[in-house]
Amino acid sequence: MAATGNVVGVGLSPEDFLPEPPSEDWELNILLDDIAQGINEEDLKRLKSYCIGGPGKRTLSEMKDAMDLFTHLRQTRRLTRDNIIVLQSMLFHLHRRDLQKKVLEYARRLGNVLHFYNPSDQPENGYQHLTVHVEGSVNFDRIKLEKLKDGVARLLCIPPQFVVVDGIEPGNSFLITFSIAEEYIDFVFEMQQCDSDYITAEGVDFVKVKEKYST
Repeated sequence: MAATGNVVGVGLSPEDFLPEPPSEDWELNILLDDIAQGINEEDLKRLKSYCIGGPGKRTLSEMKDAMDLFTHLRQTRRLTRDNIIVLQSMLFHLHRRDLQKKVLEYARRLGNVLHFYNPSDQPENGYQHLTVHVEGSVNFDRIKLEKLKDGVARLLCIPPQFVVVDGIEPGNSFLITFSIAEEYIDFVFEMQQCDSDYITAEGVDFVKVKEKYST
């Protein structure tokens, strides 16, 4: 009669057997390797074109595959395990939704990763969405996001904890959506030029509440 004991390993992945990952970037390394395998020659050419104006022409020409490009992004701190904004933006413009999905799954699995995601359809009761547009030439990282959040809080004269990030969307620039208590939202349209300096210094060129804009 066959043994009926527990079968070790059923439903588990190889990572479940690792006593300790070989590096803190283990999951990012796996993600980038997976993405690189899906990048063809034409994709790589386009990805490298997005970097023109950054690294030197020789550096770009020396990038023979996607992993070379990813390595450069990591060495210049434009891509880290907790900030994948630049990678997502590149894949967005490449129109590779299949690869974008892999990146999003990585961010959701790890948590606390700065990444693009759509705002909720409706904010919670008592709140409204406030969306700021940030020019695309601005390097975007967690520090930049916190500065924008603090700038919105100062603009509305409310504590930063009352400003909640509800979405970060890609494009030729960035759209960042915050949830703000309704009683403070109209202050946006009463601000003077000097009031908006807190956020314009961070690359914001307009603010939208519902369909109303403030520049």
